[in-house]
Amino acid sequence: MRLIWLQILALPLFAAPYSLGELMDHAHQSDSSLKADKEIMQQYFYQKESLRLWDNPELSLSYANTKPEGIQRKNEYGIAVIQSIQKPALRSAKERILDAKGIQLQALIHQKENELNGNIRQKAYLYTVATMISEEADKTLTLATTLRQKGEKRFAQGAISKANLLKLQVEEEKTKQESAMAHLKRESALQLLSESARYDSTIEIMPIALPKPIDNNVNVIMEKLPMMIYYKAVNDEYRAEKEIAIESVIPGVKASLGYQEMFDQKAIVASLSMPIPILHRNEPLIKNTESKLVENHLREDAYRYETMQKILRYQQMLHSFSMMIISQQGVIAQSKEMESMAQKSYDEGYGTLLELLDARRVFLGNQKELFTTLENYYDTLGEIQKIIPPIEEIK
Repeated sequence: MRLIWLQILALPLFAAPYSLGELMDHAHQSDSSLKADKEIMQQYFYQKESLRLWDNPELSLSYANTKPEGIQRKNEYGIAVIQSIQKPALRSAKERILDAKGIQLQALIHQKENELNGNIRQKAYLYTVATMISEEADKTLTLATTLRQKGEKRFAQGAISKANLLKLQVEEEKTKQESAMAHLKRESALQLLSESARYDSTIEIMPIALPKPIDNNVNVIMEKLPMMIYYKAVNDEYRAEKEIAIESVIPGVKASLGYQEMFDQKAIVASLSMPIPILHRNEPLIKNTESKLVENHLREDAYRYETMQKILRYQQMLHSFSMMIISQQGVIAQSKEMESMAQKSYDEGYGTLLELLDARRVFLGNQKELFTTLENYYDTLGEIQKIIPPIEEIK
């Protein structure tokens, strides 16, 4: 029994295949910039909490030794507690700045997550297509091997020439090379998928269903994109900065309460003071925030235009590729039927080997064109999904 347990413990442990969602979660958890951004979010929370507290009170101590004319020298003592009271509008504006910064950072986090998810989804699509290509290459190799084996038997029977047998052997060797290249491409696609998910080595992934090639002309609501939310929050921050510049001319008042002893007289002293500047020097700050608002509006407009153009371009490409895929699938069905007819004719002895090989090359050529179009389609779909995630992933 002990030997059996030792043998079980010695067996290698195989990790279960990862789902697409697990790859995305791992990428988020492994991305240091995302972690840093989330820490900054906590900092904004603590800063806002500190704003809600009153400024620390000040303790004022005073002593003076005076000798007015004709009066004996006297000591003066005083102690007071001074509390600054900030204007409510000023405090509110500072809170709005922190709120706006938090929204900006959250939008940037969502933007990064969309790009990470889109990159992983794109690489998963291409890996799936590469798997399809390698599987079809293996099927083609099996058919080429079977055909070569049949050819050897027919050659031994004197039914075909040595030249025809060499053609079958060359065709098989060529198919072996194409199969090896297809598997190499599949391994490369898997490596790229692993890297996009922040894994150091290749992993296994659960089979995913490729979205059906369609036009994908989704109705884009620009205001819901993370970067548009970011620019709106920047506007809110600059507006609050402008309000602070205006309200800081008279930031608030100071209230004090103390005890004072002067010339043998004792008194409780309370006071309220307000600083009133002689010159208003905040005008440049106000103009500066107004300039930043204009700049941000221009950047927002530029992003809106560039993003819409990019989405329209991707959608046009998806439309073209989807139409090509439909057409190529019809051509493949016809060329596959031609190959089957040529195979049947060859097996029954009234068709030539050249006709069979030509029909097979036509079919494989059409199939290769389809796979190239599929790669282009899903590569483009991945690009557009970095901007507009699938509905189930929109937060």
